Amino acid sequence: MASVSLQSGARMSSSSSMFTPISSDSSVRPCLPRWRKAAIIVSCAVVKDYNCKLLKCAREGRMEDAVNIFEELQRAGLKPDVVSYTALLQGYGKLKQFNKVTDVFNQMQHNRCRPDLRFCTELISTYGDGGLTGNAESVMEYIRVVGLQPDAVVYTALVHAYAEQGLWAEAEKTLRDMVDAGVMDDGPYAVLVAAYTKAGLYEEVNHILQMMESDGVQPDTIFFNSLINVHSKSGAPEKALSVLQHMKDTECQCNEITYTSVMEAFTRAKRPAVAEKMMEEMKKDGICPSSVSFGVLISGYSQSGLLGDAERLFRAMQNAKCKPTVEIYNSLINRYASAKMVAEAERLFHGLQRGSGLCPNTVTFNILIKMYINTQRRSQAEKVYSLMQQAGCKPDAVTYKTLHKAYSTSKNSLDAKKILLDMRKAGVGF
Repeated sequence: MASVSLQSGARMSSSSSMFTPISSDSSVRPCLPRWRKAAIIVSCAVVKDYNCKLLKCAREGRMEDAVNIFEELQRAGLKPDVVSYTALLQGYGKLKQFNKVTDVFNQMQHNRCRPDLRFCTELISTYGDGGLTGNAESVMEYIRVVGLQPDAVVYTALVHAYAEQGLWAEAEKTLRDMVDAGVMDDGPYAVLVAAYTKAGLYEEVNHILQMMESDGVQPDTIFFNSLINVHSKSGAPEKALSVLQHMKDTECQCNEITYTSVMEAFTRAKRPAVAEKMMEEMKKDGICPSSVSFGVLISGYSQSGLLGDAERLFRAMQNAKCKPTVEIYNSLINRYASAKMVAEAERLFHGLQRGSGLCPNTVTFNILIKMYINTQRRSQAEKVYSLMQQAGCKPDAVTYKTLHKAYSTSKNSLDAKKILLDMRKAGVGF
């Protein structure tokens, strides 16, 4: 086995890691007697029980308890296995205590417990999340030195680590290293596409597509969905549609996310009618629209001021026995409120209250309060404020600011002070 000592500084060259071989007894072990085999089985079962407790503490962030369990395991004369160390790694990583993450790795090597590929992948991801790309590089070097074979998940973790820090050249080099190693998977490419999209570098996406083509990597549904999302966010609905068509031409399976992403591209471009045609195409392909798909379309029509079409889709959704979400109700109520169509907003609110099986949330009440204030119905706004509290829905900063502004404008200093007092009691900052 090889040993590497990691540092928890910022980015560093992988050459800074020093690898020294650890000697191991390679002699053939004699056949174990039955009693010894039974003892090993029992020991493994006990370690497994300790590991369950360790993992639970680590997930809950109770690392002091996790360390106590780990030490108790050792005091019992048992040897921690790779799962034990992985639990500690995950726990410290969750708390962003990267120095201790490194200590776990070095302690593991000192105790001659060889990290497996899953542990190394977790380690790369953890360092990547902390911006410690140099340490992530060192782990990849360790993987190669000890003879493990990096898989697509490992390469994905390293690409993500580089991309999060904007180290685009290093990320792309990792893709080339992956192909040179004979690993063909579109996952790491999809990660880089998502990172370029997040950074607003839309033109670089075409470059990644060319890389995939030259590398002989075939994109799958997840990758194409990411690509459609790129075109949607960059305001290119026709390009999003062309990706969908390409998927059909190459017999790559389209799913609801595919169609909904294209629909969203057109609604963002204020072309909800085209988006509705995409929903019909989705149905023809045997995919039943969910509340997410309907929500995108309803929001698209309402944002374009076509409230009649939004209501039509809302009714179609109910007729299809697809339950609207609170967010869909809020979207429609808000549009009616903005248009000062009080009766329509109230109708939808009462429908939400009584027949939907859902409960209005803070956003719902805030929309109504603002609507009543803007239409000179302050007493109605106060009733909604009281109803909100009776329903156990906690007012937020938007609630208090809306009411306070209304009272201040009307020079009602007593009510304005009362709202500020309520706000302070609720612990909400102005």
